[in-house]
Amino acid sequence: MMLSNCYMKQFKYLNMKLLYFRLVVLITCLSFSLNIVMAQDNKLKLHAVSIGVGIASSSSNTADGGLGLNMDFSTIINKHIISFNFNSGVKLNSDGPDEDFYELNLTYGRKWFLVQNLILEGHLGIGYFAYDLDTGNIPFFINLPETTIGFPIRVKLIYYPLKSFGVGINPNVNFNSINNTYSANFIIQYNFN
Repeated sequence: MMLSNCYMKQFKYLNMKLLYFRLVVLITCLSFSLNIVMAQDNKLKLHAVSIGVGIASSSSNTADGGLGLNMDFSTIINKHIISFNFNSGVKLNSDGPDEDFYELNLTYGRKWFLVQNLILEGHLGIGYFAYDLDTGNIPFFINLPETTIGFPIRVKLIYYPLKSFGVGINPNVNFNSINNTYSANFIIQYNFN
């Protein structure tokens, strides 16, 4: 029984990785499609892409922290930043329940130039939120994640050593009816203009 639980956890982890990969591909395709369609206007263009990795946690009783992943695509209209954001976290625990979440958000933000090459961005939004707590009692293929609407708040503090390339930190929080989540990521960002 112990061996089959180990395989189930590995299979579930691979299944979640496949789901994350599909979501990232979907966001990428959607973003580039929107950019092509709206570029004819010359008003909306892809402004920046950022990818991050860090730590994630939640307000659940089982939350000890785990791996967090983040990716977003943004465009700027005048001084307003519109972002499509994917954020996820997973905690694989050998002596307790596995916990994972993912969110897909549309956010509105602004940026402020603090000093030369240092920028602060703030974002608020709404999005899709999914949370799964696997206690091991229910097979993973039956244990569907709970889903709801989430309200993300994100901040980026980015240093640009080069004109188009920046590194920074990105704390995130998502308020929702299932389980509030928190993450802090180290990010790299590339600006297209």
